[in-house]
Amino acid sequence: MGIVHVSKHDRYQIEIKTQMLAVHPDEKNEQVDMWLFLPPALGIAPAEYSPAQFYLDLRTYTRLKTPLFNTQDLLSSPESPLVLLERRIELAPSVKVQRFLRQEIKLMTTVVRKIQMPDGSNIPLELLQEVLTRWRIVHEVLSGKTLLPKTIACLNIADEVMSNHWELSLIGDESADGLSFQRQKMLKDEMMYRQSQGYLIYSKQKKEQYLFHYGNLVKYVSTVLYLDTKIDVSSRWIRHLAFGLAAGLAMVWALSVQIYALLRLGVDLDEGMNLHLIGMFVGIGIFSYILKDRIKATTGRWLTDLLNRKMPDRTKQFYVDDEDVPISFNDEKTRFVKVRDLPKNIQDVYKNFQEWNPYFLFGSDVLHYQQKRTTHVKLARRQFPRFRGVVHIHRFHVWNWIKTLAPPKKSIVVVNADGKIERCKVPRIYTVNLMIKTTVENQVEYKLYRVLLNNRGLVAVEPVTFPS
Repeated sequence: MGIVHVSKHDRYQIEIKTQMLAVHPDEKNEQVDMWLFLPPALGIAPAEYSPAQFYLDLRTYTRLKTPLFNTQDLLSSPESPLVLLERRIELAPSVKVQRFLRQEIKLMTTVVRKIQMPDGSNIPLELLQEVLTRWRIVHEVLSGKTLLPKTIACLNIADEVMSNHWELSLIGDESADGLSFQRQKMLKDEMMYRQSQGYLIYSKQKKEQYLFHYGNLVKYVSTVLYLDTKIDVSSRWIRHLAFGLAAGLAMVWALSVQIYALLRLGVDLDEGMNLHLIGMFVGIGIFSYILKDRIKATTGRWLTDLLNRKMPDRTKQFYVDDEDVPISFNDEKTRFVKVRDLPKNIQDVYKNFQEWNPYFLFGSDVLHYQQKRTTHVKLARRQFPRFRGVVHIHRFHVWNWIKTLAPPKKSIVVVNADGKIERCKVPRIYTVNLMIKTTVENQVEYKLYRVLLNNRGLVAVEPVTFPS
């Protein structure tokens, strides 16, 4: 099952989030296609906008879908990271055990920060205090063991994040004077604990340092959900082989011409060569070298274009934090196509856009981005037992689209419903129609969006409804 969300991330970035849920334990193949129907006025065309520029404008974040835990699950479920930590802290701290501990520590901290009651409210302080008390026991036991430096760092960072979260929960929306005596005492006890552990304490003089430090702590524990990304370089070597093949073909040509010249001219290598033969031989050699160079260049370009059509632009591998074996592979490819060359099913769906744009109908350029994904679900669940799926976040920067746009200057004269004449400025709003197709296990789903732009950035991202 694929879930798509498209929104305006900020003034210059469109955010496209696709969630692929792991329903079956087998290998999972997915595909996401995005078509951007670009108005010619933007000036985004194949000659000016290469795939390399497209990927410079695209930022991709890939993470695991956050496991769901309610309060009771967190306190008692066998799958709860807190419960698993309590059961494993007495084990000998081998490298494998410590890797497990780091994963569960980060996950527990992330879950505690995000957990809510069924009605959407924050969990009661009594329950959060129980979680904190049990965590502090885990922290104390592990602190007395001989651990790797990165495990010690993980343990202490998680404890500081838990302390910060407890502090924020105690304060809530109240002012310092509005806190009950019990909460004030709890805060005082927590401040003493923070001082004993050497954790950073807020002060006006260190406001920026504190906020920067707190943000980094939160980012660290959330790395348990974000997948490490590596680019597969095998496609680069295939392209190098293509150029090598072109060079080999050119050299075969050059040697063949020279051997032919020797045989054709009847040159006897044991006798002297007169000037006429030498000149002819040199001329043939120069001519053959020029042709060799052109054969190499044109054949190399032809083979490269052929590979670009057949192969992905890049292949990525995704790793769970602290793991060495990838759980997922992505192939990415982008190219320009004409509307008239789109598959008929895509053209049929595109007609559901409510806005009628004649310049999109026939010869307009469409930017097509495709991502094919393969996820090894069984392996993912071995490395991350609560694996529920993968979330892909694409943030596309539109600055290269709008940097040449001008502010509105033109005005038109119109007659309103009352018969009065009015003059109004014509806004320079450009519309980019976005179609997204997700294919998961032969199930296909389409989503349509209208992206509105002007010279100042993104105006809005509007979903377009259409009949199934």
